[in-house]
Amino acid sequence: MAIEEADRLLEHYQRAFVELDPLTYLVQPATSTGIENAFQIIEHPEIDPNKPTVFIVIGPSGAGKDTLVDYLVENGMVQKLTTATSRPRRVAENEPEDSYVWMRQRGDNETEDEYIQSLISEHELVEYDVHNGRLYGLPRSSIKTDGNIPAVIRTENQGLKTIKKELGDDFNVISIFVVPDSFTTLVNRIKDRENLRLRVVKAIKEVEEAKNIANYVILNPDEVNQGTAATAKDAISRLISRILKRDIEA
Repeated sequence: MAIEEADRLLEHYQRAFVELDPLTYLVQPATSTGIENAFQIIEHPEIDPNKPTVFIVIGPSGAGKDTLVDYLVENGMVQKLTTATSRPRRVAENEPEDSYVWMRQRGDNETEDEYIQSLISEHELVEYDVHNGRLYGLPRSSIKTDGNIPAVIRTENQGLKTIKKELGDDFNVISIFVVPDSFTTLVNRIKDRENLRLRVVKAIKEVEEAKNIANYVILNPDEVNQGTAATAKDAISRLISRILKRDIEA
């Protein structure tokens, strides 16, 4: 059933997939950084050495954000500011327990709106978004950093906008949009996840909006055909290293 639904979605949104193809819409018009699969979209402000730096990693569901963020954290390049979610942990996918702050489930006597507002208050969410029926956000308690190591936050497009507004005066905020090489790749990666149609519709909007909000784009191509893990991991780690050394060409 999941494969049949994925095939229907690929056919239904074919025009959008062509017009907003990640390669032709985002990558080809972008500026080369000199790093394979890493491109600049919007030049970020000059880094203030007196402020901590936070990298915001965004991108559609299935782009590979979690894999890249985990890689950067494991290699000591960044420290993760843990976001919160109301969705259950994906145990079947071996999702680590510390991937998120796991918020409580809705009480029997709570309406959906009461539940969301309660979670926002309970966790003091600086920014939040409802994604596929689940609440995601950044708890104020997570905003603490070791001054010697930049931080990373994995969030959604709207979350990036809010974080820039809330933290822009105190942090160097740099955004990185992670995208697969095509929507076909993306749909194939998420075909077994819940709310597939909603994820695809949101992915289309996120790719379209990326041109106006992201400093950089990391191309995360199909892993079967092009060995995505090594390529994308190398690209994002080299990009961050060069940004912190301030030698990325404008």
